[in-house]
Amino acid sequence: MIFMENQGIDISRQRISDRITRWDLVIKRVQKTDAGSYECQVSSVVPIKYLIQLNVIGSAYVNLYQRINLTCNASGIERAPEDIDWFHKGHKISQKNRHWRNRFQIVKFTPEAMGRSLISRLIIDHGLAKDRGVYICRSSDLQTTSIVVHVLNGKNYFPVPCLSLCSFLLFVSISIYNVVGLAACITVYRSPFETIS
Repeated sequence: MIFMENQGIDISRQRISDRITRWDLVIKRVQKTDAGSYECQVSSVVPIKYLIQLNVIGSAYVNLYQRINLTCNASGIERAPEDIDWFHKGHKISQKNRHWRNRFQIVKFTPEAMGRSLISRLIIDHGLAKDRGVYICRSSDLQTTSIVVHVLNGKNYFPVPCLSLCSFLLFVSISIYNVVGLAACITVYRSPFETIS
């Protein structure tokens, strides 16, 4: 692999202690051409390698009345962020808002014993046309990522029972010990009331 100079890619180095140095590969304004495998290598007596697959998508499509399941994964080197908030078209998603009242749930959990990741799922039952637009997840560390959701008003349904898409849109940071960043995913499930024509 050849690394060519790119204004959108930056490598930063931070000395954490006498024995630990953090190297980050930061991709700004991620594009589809940035998708692929990235590998972090450390030269030592026993070489250390860490591989990450970056998938980049622009938009997600769902049909009217389908469940929309958005997942945000925020990870850190030392700890997980304290919280993740969800926004739609720039406004925080809340049960106080009449549009969202009793239509969604947010599930949060830490998937690993070390507690360096926080995952938040926004589940919207029966997606409506007004649910289309940009969804943003924001960690308490003020890192954000987004995904565009299109709600289709047609009778043609996806030919597969489940669709899962992931998007690393704002940055990817790779270090020796962990991946630091946010990911937004959308999973579309068929409603039991749907019919395929």
